[in-house]
Amino acid sequence: MNSPYPNRIPTPSKPSPSIIRLKLLALSVPLSGVAWSRYQNLLLLDAGYSVTSIGLFKTFGFIAKIIFSPVWGFVGDLTSPVLTLALSYIISGLSLELVRQCLLQKWSFTVLLVIKTIRSATNCISPVTEAVLYSATRNRTDNETYGKQRMLSSIAWGSGALFVGFMIDKYGLYSVFNYTYFMCSLTLFLLYMLSKYDYGIIHGNQWEEKSDVEELRAIPVDNDDDKKKWTTQTTKTNKNTTTSASEVVKGLKELFLHPELKRTACQIIVTGFVMTLVDVLLPLQLEQEFQTSRLFNGLTTWISILSSIPIYWCSQQLIDRKGAFWMFRVAQSTYGVRLIGMVVLSLGNLETTVQYVFLSLLQLLHGVTFALVWIAATHKLQSFSSSKRKVTTSASTLVSTLYFTVGQGCGNIFWMYLYQKYSNCALLYGIGWCILVLNRVALYFVNKVEI
Repeated sequence: MNSPYPNRIPTPSKPSPSIIRLKLLALSVPLSGVAWSRYQNLLLLDAGYSVTSIGLFKTFGFIAKIIFSPVWGFVGDLTSPVLTLALSYIISGLSLELVRQCLLQKWSFTVLLVIKTIRSATNCISPVTEAVLYSATRNRTDNETYGKQRMLSSIAWGSGALFVGFMIDKYGLYSVFNYTYFMCSLTLFLLYMLSKYDYGIIHGNQWEEKSDVEELRAIPVDNDDDKKKWTTQTTKTNKNTTTSASEVVKGLKELFLHPELKRTACQIIVTGFVMTLVDVLLPLQLEQEFQTSRLFNGLTTWISILSSIPIYWCSQQLIDRKGAFWMFRVAQSTYGVRLIGMVVLSLGNLETTVQYVFLSLLQLLHGVTFALVWIAATHKLQSFSSSKRKVTTSASTLVSTLYFTVGQGCGNIFWMYLYQKYSNCALLYGIGWCILVLNRVALYFVNKVEI
């Protein structure tokens, strides 16, 4: 007999339907964000804005994220990460349409600056998605680890970049808006399905309370008495899943006062700061110096995905056997090799075919670096709060803030300034390599610890 209660958690004898929806979420979120994230700089340049103006947009956006990201993390831990994610999608989608109108109607620079700042403040999509994926896979015993869900996100990002590059070449830069709206609508529908059918995800902490979940699974719902019992037990479990503000605050204290936080944060920020160097310069080089098509621009992202797949697939084994700081060290060494290669590519007058092959090989190193850093940072910061007071959303938000907002945010401003002043990509890549070396030296001699 079909159950009249669609929120009932499925039995563990078969693969949980929720993991399928989780995988769809891991795919849809990056697909909805890749177009704007990847090509907004080119779109703004096409609209007549200077590199300095774009840097100012990013500066205000980073400030807004630093201020409001902890708020979104707290809200997600206190209520529901899925509902928080849906709300962020709606607000950021509406603000993106205002950005489009601003570009089409030639509104003033100040108006666009305000709109983009508001969008940055309300956009918590990436870290909250990471929190959902991490929470939902932490206690699974079917080898569906967080890293494997993150692998799907990387594949989706690379595939989306390739498709959007083709789409822009055929339909123009403004096609990124229609594509983004379509994918955001699909993601919102998926979030609705998660909120309706996946009880564990919509009530974040409940996912980890196995005893209550097993009680609910054990209750049949074949007659009126069973329905009443199910309703009573569900109400009781709902009360148990409610996270008080005081509990969230206690979890946040454990997270921010952990003795290894400074050490971990330093590695996340430095790596993000240096990695954004290639993210800033490479699209400009592809467009201006190498004169490649935007399709190849998207292809370079997909190439880096290939090397990240084995890292994500074996992420849990790497964390268990080698540890997070070993992964940081390998990531920074790998990226150092990539920067040396970018110096050679920028200085050498290579043939077109050789140039394409060399650039493709260097992109493989990007995937290794990012996958190692992201997995290490996520697992390390998530381990800083106790099992009784998980602040998963806040921890994911902190990872995102340290890497993207502080590291890459400051890096964007710094590298854009140097590029505008010197216009020498080889020099900038050399400076980035020196920063990585100085980071290793400082950690060894100042902290007296080699990681």
